[in-house]
Amino acid sequence: MDINEQYYEDFYFSLIKFQYRFYRDMAKNQGKIIFKDIGFPQELILGAGLMPVIVESMIGLLPPTLLNEKGFDKANSIFYDTGSCSFHRLALSAIHNNLVELPNAFIGLNACQEVVNDFFVISNEHQIPFYAVDLPYERTEDAVLYVEKQYEETFEKLCKLSSEGVKYSKLIETIKLSNAASNYFRKANSIRKEYPGLIYGGPMLKFVNLVMMFGTEGALQVAREYYETCSRYAQSGERKVNLKCKILWCNMGINYDDKFYEYIEKELGAMIVIEEFNILPEVEISTDNPFLGLAKRTLNTSFISDARLRAENLVKLANDYDVDGVVFFSHMNCRFFNSKFNILKKYLNEKGIPIIELSGDCIDKRSYNRAQLITRLEAFVEMIS
Repeated sequence: MDINEQYYEDFYFSLIKFQYRFYRDMAKNQGKIIFKDIGFPQELILGAGLMPVIVESMIGLLPPTLLNEKGFDKANSIFYDTGSCSFHRLALSAIHNNLVELPNAFIGLNACQEVVNDFFVISNEHQIPFYAVDLPYERTEDAVLYVEKQYEETFEKLCKLSSEGVKYSKLIETIKLSNAASNYFRKANSIRKEYPGLIYGGPMLKFVNLVMMFGTEGALQVAREYYETCSRYAQSGERKVNLKCKILWCNMGINYDDKFYEYIEKELGAMIVIEEFNILPEVEISTDNPFLGLAKRTLNTSFISDARLRAENLVKLANDYDVDGVVFFSHMNCRFFNSKFNILKKYLNEKGIPIIELSGDCIDKRSYNRAQLITRLEAFVEMIS
């Protein structure tokens, strides 16, 4: 794929380099690798002296041959059928085929039942510990305390796996790094809110990978660079294009056709001014009681929340960023996100906020039809402009 550097900021390439260096060190950390889902706090793993590997980000670790049609067919032939999430099918079949080293444990939130089931199956097969964290449906103070206790217990188990014993000094250091990165990230997002069109939003859809590595020095550096870039553009008054309309993007997006986003933003003039996955809860994690702060953050994370709370968060985002419409990307076979779309659509429509659903697979391009998606988007942009 040809890279149009004018579409990407320097901090985007800093993220790519950081991810490469981070996962390259898997070879140096054998015996300390933990596979986790997108929701479990990586700070607890880092604070225990272990290395978190996010299953939804593992596409960067896998050989290109696994990302083609034969690779998916091979994944399907094991037991990860086509009715399941392609992220998990590829990642866990890569483990099954010894393409990546076995982790020392699996950890997942039961918000996504599919990843919990997959982790359970493969942990049993290889006799590897699996820790599941139960998230209550209701978001109450009792729920926060319930999750806090589970996080503390899980941290103690992780410390035993690392053979270093329970040492809170490393966790406190990790929390400080995470808080610093989060603050830079929030400040950058606030600048984008005040000055829409400063940067293109398409590349930012990959920045959920950065958020999932907060607690490391590398992630802090990239977050700082993101903020400094937005601040510099705001001071100079630079804009990318003349906005035709402003878009809020929900969920992740396709990973194999960045030209798709370029067309949306540069040709249609529909700027992605903010991405739901890049909005961080306004929760400062206290070093005095990090487990409580992490529990509050988890239960207030928009895409992990129940449908009603997520809908309310989307309305707030739409109003705060003064968007003209919302694009909801339905990742194929993602029951956790896709099942909520109709509820979200009804709620947003009641508030007068247009929303469109685009369907596709984030990493499996076999059913991808760019022309079809663009046709739908062009009609949507015409309607909301």
